[in-house]
Amino acid sequence: MNKKNNAKELLINYLLSNKGSDILRESIIKDTGISKSRLSELINELRSDGYEISTPNRSGIVRLESSDILIDSFTNKHIRQWLILLILSKNLQATFSEIIGKLLSLADSSYMYENINFDENYSDMDIIEYLNSNNRTLIEDINQYLSIPTLRKDLSELCGLDLIERKRVQYKDGIHVVYSLTEKAPRILFESEDELYDFMIFYDNCKDSTLESIQTKASKIYDWDTYDTATHIYGKSTHIDKAQLSALNRFTSYKYKEKALIIEYTGINGPISIQINSGLIFYSMETSCFYLLCLNITENMIAQLRLDRIDHIAELPEKNPSYRSLEIMRIYTEMFSASYSPTLSHVKVIFQEFGNIPERVKSLHKRRKNSKLYTLESPIEGIPHTLVYEDDVRGLSAFSRYVRSFGSSALVIEPKELQDNLINSFSHVLANYERGIQ
Repeated sequence: MNKKNNAKELLINYLLSNKGSDILRESIIKDTGISKSRLSELINELRSDGYEISTPNRSGIVRLESSDILIDSFTNKHIRQWLILLILSKNLQATFSEIIGKLLSLADSSYMYENINFDENYSDMDIIEYLNSNNRTLIEDINQYLSIPTLRKDLSELCGLDLIERKRVQYKDGIHVVYSLTEKAPRILFESEDELYDFMIFYDNCKDSTLESIQTKASKIYDWDTYDTATHIYGKSTHIDKAQLSALNRFTSYKYKEKALIIEYTGINGPISIQINSGLIFYSMETSCFYLLCLNITENMIAQLRLDRIDHIAELPEKNPSYRSLEIMRIYTEMFSASYSPTLSHVKVIFQEFGNIPERVKSLHKRRKNSKLYTLESPIEGIPHTLVYEDDVRGLSAFSRYVRSFGSSALVIEPKELQDNLINSFSHVLANYERGIQ
């Protein structure tokens, strides 16, 4: 800690030990060794931090009105490291270059770099040149908002604090250095828009247009008073309501990562009591609910549970080996939306290529790592469908709803169960329509 910070800490400790007392400036200078001019600066800094300090005019008196200990102000490093943790909380793992791209995309959604896989050996200038090749105005933003060498130091410091783990592993197209959160890393999720605003206001003295854009986007997620203005993606709201956040915070207050749990759960057939090993918590924009993918030890099966339907939780002494295990993560990548099924189904659908259909299907393909997307070399005569999507999915019901949204622009080739689901759905809608016009 440098000398200036030592003086500030020395002063607040001195005032806290004499809370509510009138202390002469001369006494403070004598007891702490702080100079007269520096004392005035430090008093103003402590006021900026939120401490209520009275200094009546011409009295030479200093009085600390409240004994509450406040946290230090956020610095540039705090906000950078907080954003790095936020990125890894959302993406689970990423290369250094991906972290940079995702940080930029927080402020401007046009920065979407899906294929950045630089090895750790690439220099900072190599990364800047590559990013700049994607967007010519990017170098101005990097120079103004983002110091790549400083971010690398921030990341190294977080690794040193054992909050982030650094590994060289098989990742996407090769062997790369990737970063992920450790068990010691904090959960980053605000209770409300007010808390998000309070956090940003701490940083107000350094806030720039980039952070204002981040706050605007993030606040829409937590803005319950104006729900209709929440951000929407393909018609789905990104809004998270209070009940869901309450269920999440309640569940995560237990040691679900390390220990087995016994819970009471209200299912379709009523309340049940089961023992589980938690595997993964995820949020579905389709249903606007948090889910727990877990091992149901009582029935020896994988289960998907809604967090808001868990009524009682108790920790057990047994360890939990299932949290983010290979099996759980594999099953999660195979699930379509929030729909889980014990069976894996191969689907093959042909789409027409007009309007925003190719964009929607390509977006799905990017998210589904085991999927295939290609164009028919020889189109089928009389059929305008040419874009083929293949995938292995768990949860045909959710995939059926996705395909149904394309109407006649989607043609299901396999499996037969999916064809039957869509035919039955169409027949049901048609029957309701015919009853309505009679």
